[in-house]
Amino acid sequence: MKLTKRKQNVIIFSAGESIRNGTVEYIQNKLGDRGILCFDWRSLFSRAHNMEQIALLPALMKKIPTFDFALIVAEGVDTVKLRGSEERSAIRDNVIFELGLCTMALGAERVILLAEENVRIPEDLIGVGKMGIEYVTFSSVDREATIGKVGEIIDKKADVLKERFMRQLSEIIEHINKNSEQVSPVFVGAAVSSAEAYFINFIVRLFENIDKGFSSREHPEKVYPCPDRIKLCICLPSAVSMSTRSMISVYFKKHGYEDFFIGNAGIRGLFFNGRLDESDSSLLIVDVPTSITASYVLVNSVLSIDSDADYDASAEERFVTKEMDIYAFALNKLLSPEVARKRLLFIHDSEKIERILNQLQNVSIEFMDITI
Repeated sequence: MKLTKRKQNVIIFSAGESIRNGTVEYIQNKLGDRGILCFDWRSLFSRAHNMEQIALLPALMKKIPTFDFALIVAEGVDTVKLRGSEERSAIRDNVIFELGLCTMALGAERVILLAEENVRIPEDLIGVGKMGIEYVTFSSVDREATIGKVGEIIDKKADVLKERFMRQLSEIIEHINKNSEQVSPVFVGAAVSSAEAYFINFIVRLFENIDKGFSSREHPEKVYPCPDRIKLCICLPSAVSMSTRSMISVYFKKHGYEDFFIGNAGIRGLFFNGRLDESDSSLLIVDVPTSITASYVLVNSVLSIDSDADYDASAEERFVTKEMDIYAFALNKLLSPEVARKRLLFIHDSEKIERILNQLQNVSIEFMDITI
C-alpha cells in the first residue's frame, strides 16, 4: 500500500516582537505557499478562559506533541551585557525555554532553530546542530531565500523521518519477536500497540481459521470459500471520535455487508463482515479496526489535562491524524512478508504459516470516510 503524504503541521515559537514586526506572519505566508500548515504560538492559547490565569506549562506540554515540526524564531530582541562590558543582541529567555520544550516533545530532528545573524546563542546551545536540531541563520537581506530553505528542510525531513520510522518499527517488531509473543510497546500514543494487537488477534486469527468454514443469518449452512478467492480490505477511518465504534456497525449495515461468524477460531469465535459471491465462491471481507479508538481515548485524555482552557478540537484533529498515520505505517509493515513471517513463528505449523502468508498478499488498507 502506498501511503499518501499529507501536509505537515508546524508550530512557530518566537518572542512577541517577532509577531509585532511581521516576521512570523512572513514565515507563515511563505511556508504556506509550499503547502506547509503553520500556526504561531498564540493559537495554542486561543481557547483560554483568561490569559492571565492560564496554566502555560500544561497547555504547552499537551499541545506541542500534536504538531509534526516546531520552528523556533530567534531574533535579537534583547540586549545583554557580557563580561568586559560588551553588549550583544540576544534571544528572549522564553524562546530558549520553548526550544528545549519542543526538543523534548517532538525530538531534536523535528525542531528547527531559525536565528538572526549575529544574535548571541547561549553557550549551552553551542553545537546545537550536532544534536539533530536544524540550525539556520538569516538576515534582512536574504530572508526570503532562507525561508525557502526552511520549507525544503521540512519537506525533506518529513520523508527521511518517515523512512527512519519504518526502520525503527522493524527493530521494535524484532524486539517483540525475541522477548514476547503477545506484548507490544506503545511507540507513540496507542497506535503501534493497537495495530500489532489487531494484526495478531484479527487478521492472523481470521486466515488461520477461515478454512474451518463460516456462517451467517443469510447463510446458516457453513460456507467454505476458496482460499485464493478471499480478499480482506481494511478500512481506516479518516477521522476518529467517541462515536466511531457505533458508526462502524451502522456503516456495515448501510453498505449491505453480512455479519459472518467462525465458531471455533481458537479460544473464542470470530465475527467479521463481508460480501459473499456464490457464483464464484469469492469472499470480500471488509473490516474497520475498532482498536483504532484506543488512540482517540489516549489523545482525549492528554488534551483534557486542566490548563484553564476549553478543549481544543484542532489540536485533537492534529494529534489523531498523527496517530492514524502511525497505525497505518505499523499495520503496513506487519503485513509485509519478511516481518509477517517472523511474527507468525508462534504458529508451529509451517504449512499453515505459508498459507497465511499467501493470503496476506490479498490484504489492502484504505483510508475512507466512515459516516452515518
